[in-house]
Amino acid sequence: MELNVVLVHSPIVGPNTWAPVSRELRRRDIRTIVPTLPSIIEKSTPIWTQHVQGVAKRLEAISNNQPIVLVGHSGAGPLLPAINAYSPHPIAANIFVDASLPHGGKSQLEEMKTSSSALASSLKNHLEAGKFYPEWTDKELSEIIPDGFRQGVLAETRPMGLPFFEEPMPYYPNWPDVPCGYIKFSQAYTEPAEKAQSYGWRYDEFDAGHFHMLVEPKAVSDSLINLIGLLCPQ
Repeated sequence: MELNVVLVHSPIVGPNTWAPVSRELRRRDIRTIVPTLPSIIEKSTPIWTQHVQGVAKRLEAISNNQPIVLVGHSGAGPLLPAINAYSPHPIAANIFVDASLPHGGKSQLEEMKTSSSALASSLKNHLEAGKFYPEWTDKELSEIIPDGFRQGVLAETRPMGLPFFEEPMPYYPNWPDVPCGYIKFSQAYTEPAEKAQSYGWRYDEFDAGHFHMLVEPKAVSDSLINLIGLLCPQ
């Protein structure tokens, strides 16, 4: 069975976060697609809908009925159930990479409050003051993203305001209906990583930073290939 590996970036960054891994997988004759989530948001349509429809449109280029493995990093995690629902092609598996898990019916701020009420309150106050997140600087990212990639990540960063973080995500009662896996990079995602393990999902982890796919794309590609082999046995 030939698969298409679809690497979905977080809504607050850009597709170049996946570029090194995409190149490495293609070097190994694995087909990849890196959709670009829309960066210009229309107020009349839910933001998550615009992002998911952007991915679905990109998937139309895949030949009919070729199965897809969805891989979501960071804030792309909560989008995966909706991408599953909107996809024009069958989904074979979902893999979360240092990502939040789906929280259907709740907003990002509500989900964050369950794990860290102080952090959620701080972010809400920041956003209610008319500010945006993220507002990273080169110095802040210098320890986790190497030179040569950091500037590109910063250039693609898409700071979001309060509506993005208060928007409830859709709920899909039958999700997941395909196998799932999780790869943990950083301590910030310990809670979703532990939940994934409690669900019995296939699992791998690194002792690394949140953008480790830019640091060691070969190792991250190895991990993805291993999980895909376990989730989608030939």
